[in-house]
Amino acid sequence: MLFTIIITGILSQLFIFLFSSESEASLVLPRNLNDAQRIETLEILGPSSAPKILGNPYPLGGYSGVELGYSVQILPTEKLSELGNRPEQQSFTSWNTLSVGKGLFENFDLFIYFTPLTQKEDVSDVGGLLKWGFYESEIFPANVSLIASGNYLNFQNLLSVSNQCLDMVVSFSWKNATLYTGVGYLRSSGTFLGGVGSLNSEGEMVNDNTRTVFRGESKAESVTSAHSLIGLNLRYDNFFVSGEINKYKTSVVAGKVGYRW
Repeated sequence: MLFTIIITGILSQLFIFLFSSESEASLVLPRNLNDAQRIETLEILGPSSAPKILGNPYPLGGYSGVELGYSVQILPTEKLSELGNRPEQQSFTSWNTLSVGKGLFENFDLFIYFTPLTQKEDVSDVGGLLKWGFYESEIFPANVSLIASGNYLNFQNLLSVSNQCLDMVVSFSWKNATLYTGVGYLRSSGTFLGGVGSLNSEGEMVNDNTRTVFRGESKAESVTSAHSLIGLNLRYDNFFVSGEINKYKTSVVAGKVGYRW
């Protein structure tokens, strides 16, 4: 009974946060970036925006099941205020995504997710995740999964980012809870778009009808990063709530509520 009260309280609080305006924080991008500063910007916004597991690592494929979820991830962005034209300091940015997962066969699952069309935040995010639960202990309630994932993001039509990631995750399950931890490696590629309003310092002044404006050049950068993660999934009937911390150059916190059957 006590566990039921606790899990219901956690679910309700996270549900309120996910659907409140506070769960979306606007992003101020630095401008006049040189090559080194573009790399730093990508290190802040690239790897940390990669797909998150946020669920029970035990395969849906084992049950041939379906999962629906609504999540938020929170990225620290205070370091952006030290780059380029040094915009006003902003502690974090965040956005929400909708996700659907389906067990394919054996222990393979496929998840896709995207930002809702109604979201006001200037970030669009679409991605997918393929999970393979390849080992389950016969002695302990534990299993090991290999997860390949990728996503594409657009920040205010000024910066586009794509991530490709491979993770290995070990999970330990109890009746109503699963603790999971893992390590991974990813590649993040970013295109800093050119044109009027570009974030880049490279470019030229051009005549635009009655005025002279700066038109920036498009620039592409890429970074690689190892990372670690730890998460907790709590369940009540077919509902669940998950929390996860990923450690890249910065630490990213993410949460999710969902329904699995």
